[in-house]
Amino acid sequence: LQQVAQRDLGATPIYQLLDEKGPDHSKCFKIAATVAGNQYSAAWGRSKKEAEQRAARNALSEMAGQRAPHPAD
Repeated sequence: LQQVAQRDLGATPIYQLLDEKGPDHSKCFKIAATVAGNQYSAAWGRSKKEAEQRAARNALSEMAGQRAPHPAD
């Protein structure tokens, strides 16, 4: 996502934590990627890194006109 956003839009993706659930030892995180002011479908992950990677895949898919592979809802 970083490379596509820079190359095609001249923008850097921003990841926003929207929600977190679960006990401290087993949290899940909901994160959305925003590129050039457009927020794409959020994704859940068992770590912030996993949620960011899934949100990036969602954004890339949606930018290509496809459905998000990791919908959060």
